[in-house]
Amino acid sequence: MVAGGTLSLILIGVFLVFSAFFSSSEAAFLSLQRTRIAYLVSTGIPGAKRVADMIGQPERLLSTILLGNNLMNVAFTSVVTVSAIEFVGESNRGQGVAIATVVSTVALLLAGEIVPKTIAVRNSERVAFLYAQPLKWTEYLLLPFVVFLQWITRGLNAMLGGSGPESSITEGEFRSLIDIGESEGTFKPSEAEMLEKVFQFGDRHVREVMTPRVEMVSINEGSNFREFLDIYAQNTHTRFPVFTDTVDDITGVISAKDLLNKMANEGVDYDASATDVQREAYFVPETKRVSELFDELRQS
Repeated sequence: MVAGGTLSLILIGVFLVFSAFFSSSEAAFLSLQRTRIAYLVSTGIPGAKRVADMIGQPERLLSTILLGNNLMNVAFTSVVTVSAIEFVGESNRGQGVAIATVVSTVALLLAGEIVPKTIAVRNSERVAFLYAQPLKWTEYLLLPFVVFLQWITRGLNAMLGGSGPESSITEGEFRSLIDIGESEGTFKPSEAEMLEKVFQFGDRHVREVMTPRVEMVSINEGSNFREFLDIYAQNTHTRFPVFTDTVDDITGVISAKDLLNKMANEGVDYDASATDVQREAYFVPETKRVSELFDELRQS
């Protein structure tokens, strides 16, 4: 009887420890930042590649953790129930079950969930690296069940219209990282301001970055090389709008590079028309966002 009670206590302790292991594993891996792990992989930190591969297969990882956790919880509850019934006697079976329910609930909630998960979240990287190999062993041990659960999960996800993998980091998260980096001294204020302006620039409208009409340097259609070179020598621009009657009537764009190539290949005729090599102008509404314009220019 004593030996049986000792064995039950040992099993209860073992199952509770494993329950805490799986619970803390779940919290640790779900708290990891993909960008941080990718950085650790790139720097060759031992174990980083294994962790990166595991979080890259979330269905398999969660199937392994949750299956193991539920098995441990069921085993823990079963042993506690049997031990409680033996303690109060078979004649008080109902009382034993009630005691087991209370003890199991409190023990699993505190020692199997809240405490280990709190510790794991605060030390997610360290816990994940420490638990990665044992979790892989568990995955191999439960592989048929893990694969089945993974298959079911993917099927339900597709059936319910689940989306594909999300972006590793959003613009909002990146901006938050910049703020944190500035507050912790990783970025200088000037560097943080520059990075913030990168995002702000894409959100701006074209009219905010366009050259004002009164500052625009343009060339009259039919101007010769001598007239173009005079204008080019006085400005740092490499492209010039070409107009006919007024600057509001733009017919194309002339590139200094195109003209210089023509002069190098065909010789210099200062009286020849410089606007013969003009390219078609690309007209953009002033309300278009700068980020959208960049996408269009990359594709053109």
